[in-house]
Amino acid sequence: MKLHEQQDAEAAFDAAALSENDDRPWKKRRGGNFGREWKCQVEGCDKEFKSEKALTTHFNITHLGRRDFQCSTCEQTFGYKHLLQRHVAKCHTTPSEPPSSGDEDEEIQPVVPPQLDIGAITGVTYTRGALEKLAATTALRCPHPDLHGLDPDLGIPTSTPCEYVFSRAYDLRRHLQATHNVVLDKEVVLRWVQRVKNAR
Repeated sequence: MKLHEQQDAEAAFDAAALSENDDRPWKKRRGGNFGREWKCQVEGCDKEFKSEKALTTHFNITHLGRRDFQCSTCEQTFGYKHLLQRHVAKCHTTPSEPPSSGDEDEEIQPVVPPQLDIGAITGVTYTRGALEKLAATTALRCPHPDLHGLDPDLGIPTSTPCEYVFSRAYDLRRHLQATHNVVLDKEVVLRWVQRVKNAR
């Protein structure tokens, strides 16, 4: 509903602007012309913006000449990050290899499959890292299914202990919800984590 009201207001605004100044039509702006309440105060500049931040950015770059984004290769500076990214893409990336000409002399390189680490596949790597974190007391193990300190509604544990290791209450809360379908209040989880960490 708000979008339709805003479009109607912009249409009325554009119609009024065209009737006042019939010399040239208004340039269509991204986001429309309606609501541009921040005007540049520099003499001769008639730019208008929808936010104070956009006005400040315009003033710093256009009128003060600030160029905060510098190319690490050629040290050329830019006012906007997207202009630096475009410059790097155009000037400092190597062109892709041209397609082969079809000569028989060219040696065809065999495709080598990526090396798969068996520890990553089986979970041994994660378990080893988790045990190191637990030994260093920088992490805690997920208490599921033994949630007696977290959720009084849950009774006796019914499954094997969870192997997940975490260091932040936020991570535990997300893990419990995503993996075990247990939704707990943020403060409850935070208090439990603090209590377990203090007991160490």
